[in-house]
Amino acid sequence: MKASSTPDSGPVRLRCGVVFTGAFVAHLRAFFADGKSAHPGKVPVIVYVKFAEGRRAGEEWWSLRWESATVYEPDGIFEEAGVPIGLSRQTRRGLGSKFVDIDGGKIIVG
Repeated sequence: MKASSTPDSGPVRLRCGVVFTGAFVAHLRAFFADGKSAHPGKVPVIVYVKFAEGRRAGEEWWSLRWESATVYEPDGIFEEAGVPIGLSRQTRRGLGSKFVDIDGGKIIVG
């Protein structure tokens, strides 16, 4: 795991190309601080899906939750501002080089 910025910096690009805005990094730090003692051995994980076919084509779905760190390959765990974050291969592909932001408690992928 490698941190690519300091906790107070602006947008950051993970080595997989996904960009977190400064506001999302702050949200992620708070999420981690609030839950790490209740979730030993787990890391925050972003799950992101954009449906390509069917009646939900074009719709997006995401989740920020805790999962066991052992589920992820080493290249699927990133560290930003001292916070580990798991991104599955599917999520990394789906997010590509998009940004992840938060506004009024709502996660925005763009």
